[in-house]
Amino acid sequence: MDRITDLKVNDVAKLLNLSHEAIRYYESKGIIQPKRETRNGYRHYTDWDIQILITSRMYRQFGFSLEEAAECINRCDVNEISHYLSEKEDNIYQQIRWLKNLKKITEENKQYISEAMSLRSSYQIVNRPEMYLIDFDQISKIPKSQKISHWSQAMPFIFASALFSYENNEINLEHTIGFGITKKYADFLNIIETKHIKFYPSCRCIYTAYECNSETGFSHKSLAPVFQYMNECNLPITGDIITRSIIMRKVDNQYVNLSHVWVPF
Repeated sequence: MDRITDLKVNDVAKLLNLSHEAIRYYESKGIIQPKRETRNGYRHYTDWDIQILITSRMYRQFGFSLEEAAECINRCDVNEISHYLSEKEDNIYQQIRWLKNLKKITEENKQYISEAMSLRSSYQIVNRPEMYLIDFDQISKIPKSQKISHWSQAMPFIFASALFSYENNEINLEHTIGFGITKKYADFLNIIETKHIKFYPSCRCIYTAYECNSETGFSHKSLAPVFQYMNECNLPITGDIITRSIIMRKVDNQYVNLSHVWVPF
């Protein structure tokens, strides 16, 4: 292979689609060492510089920071580089898992919206999915380390939820508000039941949807139609009522919430 012995910074920038500043930054990190004219300070780049830049950019695409790329090029032997690549391979695998689940929850949310629109005036009998719930009052009691690991990373997969507890054969008319997450995503994020986080197994429910806004608010009265329907069908309530917020909008300066609701029987 013929050697490229006299490329200027403009040539390198065009060849590798890099800015002049980026090329100088690679130089400042010791990744490349172009020859410089003593007379005017002009830099001259060889094929070795080009190959090193290609290698460095390859590392960057693997997920290395520029400092890590410089470390591999300047100080690591072949075995160390292979070890670092294995670590990045694991990171890429985790990113793929994350993106696959993100795609899945995006598709599901589109389906939830469609379901909610059709269920606002109808009812279905379904098995409620297994899920975990935590109300906002409990969040302040969770140790900081747990809060970070369990909930901040779960944000794309959790939903806002209201819960009417069922105690002594009666529904508590006062509800709590918190977060919910279905078990399949909880398993993905390693969320488990604790004294602050409660697991709800699957159960047979009446499934419907309702819409409320910040002006009228939300209360047990919002669920009056489903209570009436269950009464007419002689279906007694047998467990906690759980809602799942599907979509929030702002209409005429009012917050509007479209939610699913599961009422066990």
